[in-house]
Amino acid sequence: MLRELALYDQALAKKPRLIVANKMDLDGAEANLVRFRRRCRARIVEVSCVTDAGIPELKKELSKRVRAQRASEKESPSKAE
Repeated sequence: MLRELALYDQALAKKPRLIVANKMDLDGAEANLVRFRRRCRARIVEVSCVTDAGIPELKKELSKRVRAQRASEKESPSKAE
């Protein structure tokens, strides 16, 4: 995935990323996620949009990242891009 993103746009590939594993309420989701985690080192938030499981955690994580990014942009506006 990351390689494809880099081929499309190097700037996008350098941005922070968060992976959201949806449909965690389905059978086999945990086993699939274990396999995925072996290949991926990014932060993964598990959610189920059907049951709302993990949605509060996802909101908190996104809010935290947006606040950190905004703070970083205020400190060095030239690096905001």
